[in-house]
Amino acid sequence: GRFASMADIKGREWSATSSATLSVLNRHTGEVVWTRTADTGFRHNAVVTAGGTIFAIDGLSERAMELLQRRGAEPGSPAVVALDARTGEEQWRTTSDVFGTWLGYSEEFDVLIEAGRRGGLRDLPDEPSDRIRAYRGADGEVLWDRAMNYTGPIALHGDTLLTAIYWRHTGNPHRMSAQQEGRRLELLTGSDVMRRHPLTGESVPWTYWRAYGCNTANVSRHLITFRSGAAGFTDLENDGGTGTLGGFRAGCTANMVAADGVLLAPDYTRTCSCSYQNQTSLGLIHMPDDPNIEFWTRYDGAPRNPKGFGVNFGAPGRRVDASGRVWHDEPGTHRRHRSAVGSWVAATAREGEGVVALDELDDGAYEVRLHFAELSDDVKPGQRAFDVFINNEKVLDAFDIVDDAGAAMRETIRSFRTNTVGGRIEIELRTSAGSDLEPLVAGMAVEKLPERALRRAEPMPARL
Repeated sequence: GRFASMADIKGREWSATSSATLSVLNRHTGEVVWTRTADTGFRHNAVVTAGGTIFAIDGLSERAMELLQRRGAEPGSPAVVALDARTGEEQWRTTSDVFGTWLGYSEEFDVLIEAGRRGGLRDLPDEPSDRIRAYRGADGEVLWDRAMNYTGPIALHGDTLLTAIYWRHTGNPHRMSAQQEGRRLELLTGSDVMRRHPLTGESVPWTYWRAYGCNTANVSRHLITFRSGAAGFTDLENDGGTGTLGGFRAGCTANMVAADGVLLAPDYTRTCSCSYQNQTSLGLIHMPDDPNIEFWTRYDGAPRNPKGFGVNFGAPGRRVDASGRVWHDEPGTHRRHRSAVGSWVAATAREGEGVVALDELDDGAYEVRLHFAELSDDVKPGQRAFDVFINNEKVLDAFDIVDDAGAAMRETIRSFRTNTVGGRIEIELRTSAGSDLEPLVAGMAVEKLPERALRRAEPMPARL
């Protein structure tokens, strides 16, 4: 009865956030093994169990406590407690400045995370979103305590934490505003996970983005799934950016669940009037080897790094490779699925003669790497041959992709060293005499070398 009149959850108040008792049942028989009565209330979003221990927050949020005090109650201080799952005996407790409304636990690293649950359509006005604390699960020792702005719920992902991105209504039904970009923290230290900034080369905090959407994120081993206009995801496996699964929308709460190789998306739009082509429940499976299916994600890179970048002809947008190099898209004429070629750089290409100018570079020596793949199965050796010039120096004479790679649909890479001329490197492709087809190039990458003087383009060993 203490909480019965505290208001309706749909009004973003505090009713039904906590329970007076916590019970453990035998999952085979349904028999109640033990029951524990809370000092104040067991917070529903702050009960987790793993490794034979139950962690819980016994206490209400700040405004709920104030409301009870105004009504004459004297609720105790909030506490984080660790209980033996089989007996209910208390293993440790702390009441030192407990602030959270959400708990998460990593059994692999024995780390308990205290934070807020704010996010989505059912967040309460006093949910904390400016502080995260980590305890050692075995004894409750504080490992780190960090003040930072974030949205929740937080996801534990291996040895990292991921904060969510969600969108809030502004009051205008046709306009929404974002909170902040998603962040990644080291689980054991609370420090930002870093990545290399594509423009400056400096280390900057790892972030991810999404377009508008009213739900919170689900995190799996390889993906973060969410609504990004339509259903969308961020690629964690390759740090490859954000993509959208067009044609259907995710639900207003997190409903895209990756499990056992299947991305499950039960329909959660029964009260939604948004106009999407498909309104149904569905499941998606990973099919990387099917050449008839391709998918593109976008890495939201910065302007070209003068110390090194890539140009990918025919690509759908900027992407980043495993080394951290950003590849910028340029118009192309040919496209095949990555699985057919084995490389997403080589899976798209531009056919035709001409000069490609890579400019806004620093003065000095650079390595130039040229990526080729014959993307037509029926092209034979001798049908496509062309010359390549770097800063007017011929570096490849009657170059034949199929002959050099050994077959069509196979990538080959040629590397050279040259100097910039006025912060610029020019690469020209010319059709060789007797060739039936014009030149074809998939990508070009440049990387600044240690300071040295080079008078002309020098070949380097080819790297596949």
